Amino acid sequence: MGNLTDMEIFSRVVTAGSMSAAGREMALSPAVVSKRIRRLEERLGARLLQRTTRQIALTEEGQGYYERVVAILASIEEAESYVSRRNSKPRGTLKISAPTSFGRIHIAPYINKFMQLNPDLNLSLILSDDFVDIVGEGFDVAVRIAELENSSLIARRLADNHRVICAAPDYLERHGIPRSLEDLGRHNCLFATNQDNWRL
Repeated sequence: MGNLTDMEIFSRVVTAGSMSAAGREMALSPAVVSKRIRRLEERLGARLLQRTTRQIALTEEGQGYYERVVAILASIEEAESYVSRRNSKPRGTLKISAPTSFGRIHIAPYINKFMQLNPDLNLSLILSDDFVDIVGEGFDVAVRIAELENSSLIARRLADNHRVICAAPDYLERHGIPRSLEDLGRHNCLFATNQDNWRL
């Protein structure tokens, strides 16, 4: 427990009217409450409460301290409520990177519906077949057709990506059908990848 908890205990004692009542509300024994109030007064170097056998009363310093403590605790509650409200509903800008073809086929058709469901969200969709710097360029989500290199990023597999080698019938008629991997080196191959070699 820190200084903030001491403030909360002090505020609860004032509103509850006694240390025993405050202790019941906070699930603390009266002895613990009394000790925390005494420690708070020692730290501040001032008496905050006048104690009698039946009731407590604020001193002048205690009254001023109480008013400020109430304002501080209210500000903390408002700050927590603000974060909770923001987290309950997506807002801000969502920046996404995806390959051009994947984005056009699998993302673009659903953008309108997505924005209707999230009216407070701004969407920035960047379609490119280049490998962007996800962290450096501030992307929140990136779709990649590749294996994730060593990284602190979190990856989720969306689907398997199967690729095949194919050719037009008239091309094979003119150049022949490759029978081995070595034959491919003599053919006009178009790479649908950003890598310089194939893995078969």
